[in-house]
Amino acid sequence: MIITCAAEDRNGLLWFGTETGVYKLQSYAFRNYTAKSGMPKYIWSIFEDNDSDMVFASYNGQLSKMHQGRILPVHGFETGMMKDEKFYMSAIRNSLGQWMIPTDWRILLYDHGRFSFLPLIHEKQTCATLSIFEDTLRKQVYFGTT
Repeated sequence: MIITCAAEDRNGLLWFGTETGVYKLQSYAFRNYTAKSGMPKYIWSIFEDNDSDMVFASYNGQLSKMHQGRILPVHGFETGMMKDEKFYMSAIRNSLGQWMIPTDWRILLYDHGRFSFLPLIHEKQTCATLSIFEDTLRKQVYFGTT
């Protein structure tokens, strides 16, 4: 098993994404969310949204969230996605409450109900984001790219 991402929610629970599903550490035992429970495969990013729901982005371009114990698809971003565009690792909810989810060559930005895309261009070429970090004191977001 390959762990592709991890997150800790506000209650101190640990979440681990793998290529076959999501594991949630409950006390000293894991609960495994797989395709049988509605979890997409290839979870590459996990983060907590403003409502304390966990959000899961999969390499195969699916976006889901855990709301009141149920796995629900997140919609509204699909029309802006390119054919075969994939979500990458390291998504975050920044200090402004925005979701920042890397794809092959840009960032999917969710800002309080509205989806948009932020292209990352370096020396006139797009690049993939492999890491996102926010300096919350300075309110600056840094992108580690190819």
